[in-house]
Amino acid sequence: MTWMGLQIDYLLFLQNIREATNGIFNEFFFRMSDIAVMPFTLIVMCVIYWGINKKAGLYVIFCYYISHIINVFLKFSACIYRPWILDGRVCPPAGAIETAPGYSFPSGHTAGAVSLWGSIAFLLRHKLWAVILCSLIIFFVMLSRNYLGVHTSQDVIVSLIIGICIILYVDKFLLWVGENKIRQNIAISVYTLLSVLMIMYLNYKSYPVDYRDGNILYDASDAKYWAMMDVIRVFAVFFGIFLENRFLKFEPEKGSIIRKSILVILGLLIYFKLKFFVDFITIHIPQRPIADAIAPFTEGIFITFLYPCFIKLNDYLITKIKG
Repeated sequence: MTWMGLQIDYLLFLQNIREATNGIFNEFFFRMSDIAVMPFTLIVMCVIYWGINKKAGLYVIFCYYISHIINVFLKFSACIYRPWILDGRVCPPAGAIETAPGYSFPSGHTAGAVSLWGSIAFLLRHKLWAVILCSLIIFFVMLSRNYLGVHTSQDVIVSLIIGICIILYVDKFLLWVGENKIRQNIAISVYTLLSVLMIMYLNYKSYPVDYRDGNILYDASDAKYWAMMDVIRVFAVFFGIFLENRFLKFEPEKGSIIRKSILVILGLLIYFKLKFFVDFITIHIPQRPIADAIAPFTEGIFITFLYPCFIKLNDYLITKIKG
């Protein structure tokens, strides 16, 4: 029995459980998968970054987006097909395939769960209840991807290991960068170069083209397009952090809980309205490469720079009024 054969047998075992229970647990595992992706992850990061603690928010954001970009690189380098493509006996429940675009290895949902909830657990590592809660969320997200038949064991295990390494790395990295402007410049310059190289890599590398019964098994063209948009979004997030730290230095810790809650809710409402507006506007721009890059760039920089500008302005106006 091969390693992949063992993994397929495990998925078939879980599939038998789904069928024997008439899918009674399907909805639970669908919801667990949702916890690891947008918009839920975005909301959690913005709540921390805009309304609780900027330093903690930066740590969580760095962990999440670095994990995301590494996941994209590995997916499009390994080019491993989804379980139902590898073995026709694997039949995910209705709606599961739509939650699993792109290649299979490693698991993007697991990467999101480990980087987000794992980084929160690391920040709250002295609180046992928080560590247990975050660990349970990660466990059930990983299990959900296997239970729904959209990822193999190696997909989720490798993402778990990478996520843990990133959590430890980002802690050291942020300490190294600190307030040192030279190191900040080095960091943003290196990431800008890596972003350009990543986009070129995704666009120009060759992808496997395999057929079954005269039909292509998987066409990577759409997936690599969205992956390049993700790279632009992540670059915008980090560029916004650079701008905020250099020119803004907003302080989300200020103010009452009610005021901070209002600012966070308002920011999220503006974000989703802005996303809809930018998507609508860019449809009418004929230069597609430029138009398609506007939306992810705007979304990314809004989170880490544009809305913090609004928070800073709000603080300034309140100080003026009180003065």
